Amino acid sequence: MHRFRKNQGLNGVICLRGRGEERTVCMPNVIEGSGVVDGGTNSFPMFPLLSSSELEEWCAVSSTQKFLVQQHITTSKHQANKQLNSKQRQLFLTQPTTSNVRSEFNIDLCRSLISADIPLYKLKNKVFREFLEKYTQHTIPDESTLRKTYAPSIYDETIQKIRDEIKDSSIWVSIDETPDKEGRLVGNVVIGLLSEQYSERILLHCDVLEKCNNKTIVKLFNEAMGILWPKGIMYDNVLFFISDAAPYMVKAGQALSVVYPKLTHFTCVAHAFHRVAEVVRDNFLK
Repeated sequence: MHRFRKNQGLNGVICLRGRGEERTVCMPNVIEGSGVVDGGTNSFPMFPLLSSSELEEWCAVSSTQKFLVQQHITTSKHQANKQLNSKQRQLFLTQPTTSNVRSEFNIDLCRSLISADIPLYKLKNKVFREFLEKYTQHTIPDESTLRKTYAPSIYDETIQKIRDEIKDSSIWVSIDETPDKEGRLVGNVVIGLLSEQYSERILLHCDVLEKCNNKTIVKLFNEAMGILWPKGIMYDNVLFFISDAAPYMVKAGQALSVVYPKLTHFTCVAHAFHRVAEVVRDNFLK
């Protein structure tokens, strides 16, 4: 096993010592300097050393005398290797790698699926994967790769767009909770601009609630406002809170009105009518 010294040398030559031998390895584009190999008596110019895999690509000359090194660096073999490796370094630094191209494709694929409301697990479908691979000429990543690696960055981009749209404008906030197919209670926070012109409703935040009560609703509300204004919540800009008329929502609205001085809580009459209709349907199945 060779032991290598990181020293600088002359005209692209490295001197390294192994078991019972010294080798001179040619390398390009390095700064002149001097040094001694493993404390030996012969002074050789030396250069910074690359990895062992890269050394295998350079020309190697066995030598224990300085003049042989100087003779070698004037040969056509050394000059050819120097020019070849210089080109390879330029290609390495300037050309994009295949992994970078794939990464760009993956993030575009993830963004398209999310924008079209297509669940990422649909990529597990064999026919769908084969279709995408056939017409895109790309290897389709696993859904877990998109979810863990690319979805977070898309989320950050989307949140930043919402922040740029809202800025310091006045808003309304609506919160409702609903059970998902797993039976978990998911709280959803929807916001919108209060302006003379119509603005789209924005789903700002979703979270799984441990319990559905006034404390979890207040916490969800404050978390959403912290996401919207990370440098400091603009309490005076939250004017309306819209929810159903459940007792815990009414209690949450009262608590929030203390922190948000201009907040007015409205309960949704349509939601109450909907609940009445559900009771009627349950009692008169036929």
